[in-house]
Amino acid sequence: MNEKIIQSFLEKFYAYISFEEGQEPNLESFRGLFMDEAVLIEYSDIEEGALSIDNIDHHVYEFEKVFHDYPIIKSKGFNEKEISHTISISGPMAFVESKYLKTYYNGSGYIETVGTNSIHLIWQENALKIASIGWYEEEK
Repeated sequence: MNEKIIQSFLEKFYAYISFEEGQEPNLESFRGLFMDEAVLIEYSDIEEGALSIDNIDHHVYEFEKVFHDYPIIKSKGFNEKEISHTISISGPMAFVESKYLKTYYNGSGYIETVGTNSIHLIWQENALKIASIGWYEEEK
């Protein structure tokens, strides 16, 4: 495992959940980036201590539900792109802190948020897999 492999992995990670107007995300490929047992943690309000802990199947379901319940988001596209990262590699494991910019249309205007993904990667069966990911975002 090296930084080039991790960079390629990160490009796929963001590309699979992003899509242009009238398109759809590649959620099955996105799901394939995670270990079956992966833990997903979203901090929604640090001051209140609000966080949700999830698994990849439910997280993908939540994506699909948002697109179903708010078709305007799906019709206008959704973009999450990396703006910077740091990588630390230790044998078959890596830790990535990835800063991102997320843009989508909520029905009355485009919303932009910035956030950080803290990603733990494991080299498993000749491929990288996400063992855990935590993220926090705030409005830009």
